[in-house]
Amino acid sequence: MKKQLNAQKDFEELLLKATQYSGSRKSGEKVISASSINREPYFLLVQHLFDKQEQSSYGANTTGSLYQLGLDSALASQGNGRYITAKRMSYVLPNGLTISGEYDIFDTETNTIIDGKVISDYSYKSVMKNDIDSDYNVQVATYSALEHLNKTPHEIKQRPLPAKGALHIVNKGGSAAKNNVSTWLDLFMHDADTIIQMFTNKTDQLEEALYAYNATGELPEEVCDTAK
Repeated sequence: MKKQLNAQKDFEELLLKATQYSGSRKSGEKVISASSINREPYFLLVQHLFDKQEQSSYGANTTGSLYQLGLDSALASQGNGRYITAKRMSYVLPNGLTISGEYDIFDTETNTIIDGKVISDYSYKSVMKNDIDSDYNVQVATYSALEHLNKTPHEIKQRPLPAKGALHIVNKGGSAAKNNVSTWLDLFMHDADTIIQMFTNKTDQLEEALYAYNATGELPEEVCDTAK
């Protein structure tokens, strides 16, 4: 029985290590992630002040990360070099903070950034609204902006326009064939200049929250309410 439990523990720890967050989340770093644009300033302040807690059990992110590992493997074996996966990018804003993001897949043939999502039936309805200001749309638009802003002169000549964005959707409710569920969604997205301005405004709010914290030594009331 003990041997079996040890085997289960070893296997789970292997999967958790394989799916751990690859981005930097050390305390004090002035970095904002591509997925943080719609977060409240107090939430960003807490992210800035404290290290990210190590993942110790399965969660929704684990399922999505396992799915992404499967995509990476499939594209590496069948993609013939067309697809680039898991590329991390960054861009320093005018106020000195850095946007950081890692796209799932870049289709070099169609100039499209594809974000893989494992979602529930409930989330599926929200995603299919294709709201330009939703977390999904803005996150992929940020990847597009980062990719465009990090191009070399040669890449700009090859691909002068920013990448389009799309979601590849795995719906936990069932298969596309059985439930008439769309698995691909071309996204409505803000342009790169708008994205940079959105992040500049958001990080300015973070700087204000950080200034207030340094002046008083107290966290905002919203943090205490969330903790309760």
